[in-house]
Amino acid sequence: MHIQDAINSIKINNKVSIYHTNNEKSVQKIVNSTDFEVEKIKCKDVFVDYSDINTFYAVNIVSGHGFVKYNDKQVELKKGDSFLIPATLGIYEFRGELEFLKSYMK
Repeated sequence: MHIQDAINSIKINNKVSIYHTNNEKSVQKIVNSTDFEVEKIKCKDVFVDYSDINTFYAVNIVSGHGFVKYNDKQVELKKGDSFLIPATLGIYEFRGELEFLKSYMK
């Protein structure tokens, strides 16, 4: 893809939606284009999610410390860590006090 075509395909939505839940986690959409989204997620205890069979997620830890748990496994996380959530993973959860970016194709 040419650079100008890539730039033209990005449409950033300046409207930001923040969703809060009872256990103090929040999801903020920071990019919502026709092709991909980026969410900023704050986890204060537990954040449970599941993978989408149609796409994978790229996760970047922005701050904090905690763990990601999946399929009876647990991996420690800290600021600066980056990893992929496979489309076929299923249910996974973040535990701890973390702030991270979750990027994915639509």
